[in-house]
Amino acid sequence: MADALPYSIGITATSPDGSAISGESGSVDLTILDACTAISAVTAPVTTAQAADLDGTSLTYTVPSWTAVAEATDCEPGLLYTWDVPATLVSDSTTSTSSLDFAFTSSTVALAGTYTITVTATTSTGAAIATGNTASFTLTLTDPNAVTTTTTTTTTTTAATSAVT
Repeated sequence: MADALPYSIGITATSPDGSAISGESGSVDLTILDACTAISAVTAPVTTAQAADLDGTSLTYTVPSWTAVAEATDCEPGLLYTWDVPATLVSDSTTSTSSLDFAFTSSTVALAGTYTITVTATTSTGAAIATGNTASFTLTLTDPNAVTTTTTTTTTTTAATSAVT
């Protein structure tokens, strides 16, 4: 998909004989958009919950693609992405406005917990899409050295017998 290109059209006022009138000029900016820019609805992808140990191993998750709805099927939508990552994870995360890849690497065990990551799609020019523009997934981070406690329950059955005489 081609990028939207800005043009500047110069305008100069002239007298009936065609000579320029001093101080009477200006310009109008014009941006030509491609057909995909007018997307008003997309179908958000189905995401999968993610999990990672906080041991410094890298996790990369690619969010599935959005699809255009019926009125935009004549083009492949060029979308931009805005990521909403919890502030505590930002320094250990990598995202991109043009990619659906989320990467995370950390060994900070204090980050253990479950977080929600949200991706919002916009048109290639950054215009909002009214329907289907967001997708979320959960990221569960675990301390690899955490002690796991397992509770075992023991049941004792006592049988009573009686003698018949």
